[in-house]
Amino acid sequence: MKTNLLKICNEVALNGGISYNLTTGDVNPDCGYMVSLPSLGVIASYVDEDLLRSFIKTRPATLHGPDRWLGIWRDESGMFHLDVSVRIEDREQAIETGKRYNQVAIWDCQAKDIINC
Repeated sequence: MKTNLLKICNEVALNGGISYNLTTGDVNPDCGYMVSLPSLGVIASYVDEDLLRSFIKTRPATLHGPDRWLGIWRDESGMFHLDVSVRIEDREQAIETGKRYNQVAIWDCQAKDIINC
């Protein structure tokens, strides 16, 4: 797991975020839409291996599975958001799910851009 945590930290440092599947090891899928699950995220001023380890250990049931993703992204103020996301193939279903989960936006994996809900 240590290598994967370092890989995640490096990707966040280089690109300001990552979608990482702990079960499959997949990184930043190129299709579908990421929708954060409600009440599972945290906001931090930094991301390091200790923070990732703690985040993962406190959410084992929600982060493991081929449809669950660890999402990390940096907002305009420089704060990092860590969340548990699901990838949904259909755009309209993803937007509706985002609204149902009270999300401000979802992530378009192909366009590498946000979609406001």
